[in-house]
Amino acid sequence: MEHSEAQRKITAILHSRKEQLAKVEKEIEQWKKLDRQISALEEAIETLKTHPETSESLKRNFSGFHIEQIDSNIAETLKNLNQIKARFSRNTLNIGVSGRARVGKSTLLQAISGLGDEQIPTGSGLPVTAVRSRIFHSEQQHRATLILHTYASFRQDVLQPYHTELGLPQAPQRLEDFSQYAYPPSERELPESKRQESSAITILRRLREMQLALPSYEQDLTGGEKTVSLDELRQYVAYPTATQIEAGENDRRYLAVRDVRIECQFPYAQVEQLGIIDLPGLGELAANAEEYHLSGLQNEVDLVLMVKRPVEGMAYWGKEDGAAADLLDKARGFIKNRRDFVSLVLNTGGATESLITALRGDVLRNVNDGEPNRHYQVYETNALKQEAVYEQVLHPVLRHLAERLPVMDAEILEGTRSRYRATQEQIQQFLDDVENALRTGRTHAPTASAAEDLYKRTGEMHKNIASELHNFLLELKKQARAKEEDNRYVEAVECAYQSAKSWIDAGFGKGKEAWCQDALKIMKADKGSGGFGIHESNRIRVEISHKFAEIDGYFQQSTDGLWARILDILRPHLGRLLAEQEGKAALEQLEKLLHEAPEPCTVLASATRDLLDLRLDYRTQLHPRVRQSLDALEWEYDDPENPQVQKVRYACRPDEEGAGQLFLEMTALARQAIYSAKKALIGEALAPALVIHATVEQFDDAFIRSGESLTHFHRLARSYRDDIWPGIFAGLEAANTRIANVQSAAKAIRETLSQ
Repeated sequence: MEHSEAQRKITAILHSRKEQLAKVEKEIEQWKKLDRQISALEEAIETLKTHPETSESLKRNFSGFHIEQIDSNIAETLKNLNQIKARFSRNTLNIGVSGRARVGKSTLLQAISGLGDEQIPTGSGLPVTAVRSRIFHSEQQHRATLILHTYASFRQDVLQPYHTELGLPQAPQRLEDFSQYAYPPSERELPESKRQESSAITILRRLREMQLALPSYEQDLTGGEKTVSLDELRQYVAYPTATQIEAGENDRRYLAVRDVRIECQFPYAQVEQLGIIDLPGLGELAANAEEYHLSGLQNEVDLVLMVKRPVEGMAYWGKEDGAAADLLDKARGFIKNRRDFVSLVLNTGGATESLITALRGDVLRNVNDGEPNRHYQVYETNALKQEAVYEQVLHPVLRHLAERLPVMDAEILEGTRSRYRATQEQIQQFLDDVENALRTGRTHAPTASAAEDLYKRTGEMHKNIASELHNFLLELKKQARAKEEDNRYVEAVECAYQSAKSWIDAGFGKGKEAWCQDALKIMKADKGSGGFGIHESNRIRVEISHKFAEIDGYFQQSTDGLWARILDILRPHLGRLLAEQEGKAALEQLEKLLHEAPEPCTVLASATRDLLDLRLDYRTQLHPRVRQSLDALEWEYDDPENPQVQKVRYACRPDEEGAGQLFLEMTALARQAIYSAKKALIGEALAPALVIHATVEQFDDAFIRSGESLTHFHRLARSYRDDIWPGIFAGLEAANTRIANVQSAAKAIRETLSQ
């Protein structure tokens, strides 16, 4: 494949990734949403499970529920999707270069990038490169951008792994604390389990060196980015040389650098959107080295070149190489074929032919099972020669990527989605278990919804009030139709009669002598009895009428008794709604509450008002009867034989004898009138009972059986639910809310899964 064709395909691959990126980002958001919803469900279940009012059956059903594995699987899914996002977000195709120290990895990087020792240090003996470098082909830029640690990230990514490896306490929280931290002077003072590890000596020494070198890099622990020229890059990316160490120099600025991005023009492989990633740390004896190496492999590269060099003692596939291959297999993830993701580069520069032959044969036998390129594509080149590296390694690798990257991308996507489909099924099963736990738990301890319970309670209230009103009406009907005198009414009439009689017998409230004296004076002044007779007869009629009006006490008691009885029927069914009122005031308060309810209950309010409007009193009910009896006291009256003639009730002389006779005559007439009134009133003994029965019957019809009565009962219940049934619905709704929260959380998860 020609260079231009590879460039075209690589550009198409990167464009295709960008097109798929939006979908991957949407999947990430959905899984994040699902993660939050799973946490919400877990919290809702825990609240339900631990609440003291939750039924024992529900507690038992949820006692064995564990969600930790689902949480772990979701976290793994998000990790995989974010790696795909990082892969598809890149604007470059990245080739990682990995290998142990002294195999020519840095030399190979120099050959590809055209950089020198000041940018990609090489050396012999000790490892040289300390920082992961990302090198990108650019015809416009020629610079390095350092991504710097803060102390917090330095503590987490660098210090803490060393502390963990040595069994030491948590790394110091502050830079000042780190500078003064008392590290063990030797491995003998480490925890017992660590003293026996030979690597502990080296790791402890490096940790102490970091502390001693702090002055050289603490000024760079600022976070952010720092741009430097390529000529001054080495001090930020390389370990001290042996010469520097022997000279006592301790400059370790690389410790402040998390990463470095280098932009320069590649001499041969001038493919746009090409990046070469230096992956240091493989095989190094340093805390967290392999994890650091693995994170770079998973997040940064599309293919890895694993460099081997046939030098004395390393011209074979050894244990360390196998461990490195295992690490690369782990980084490969869902890519099915090793040879798609990893290629071996045998760096033959400066090696003898015998060692080259030995390494070549060992790789063929022990790595590729005797079949060339079976598991790993193997390239041979002299890393010291730029053109050879391009022709023998980079150009064929680019051709391979142009062909196989779409396949690898598809495998990664499918592998990730296959894994998370299994997690989806696990979640679906968990939701089924949750719903089954709720269903069977509530079978043993049913809990109606608050709305259902309110509806049921309202119906019961309506029926109970109706039943009690019906029983009361039967009592009233029996009284009204029994044709038996109401003893209380008869007593009230008799009491009024005796009051009137006592007043008459007491000389019409004056005494006989005083009355007669007044009569005589007026008759003498008027020269006749007519004026006094008219005036006094009128006064007597009015006073007798007032005496019989005392029956109103009975009527008031009857009315109050009726209202109290109605209240006794209603109050037990209305909770604390009328707790502070009595009698008429309570019914007036009920009418007001019915009118002012959030859902006005006008039918019930109108029925209550009609009941309160009952008028049962002497003047309304009985006064006409008494007035008829009092006509006998009128001084002048029509002649029965000649209606055109007015006759005088009694005439007498204006002297003492006449006054005495007038007193006797008027006393007799008054006694006759009150007796007649008493008989008339006793004849009306059934009227109050009939009125009360009719009033309650009308109230019962309007309050209980009118077309909208039950509807307005439900309005009443909804409006004053917590006053009528205090405490009932707070607990019920709380219990139902706990169950509803679980159901709602489960429903939300199902909806998200369906998307």
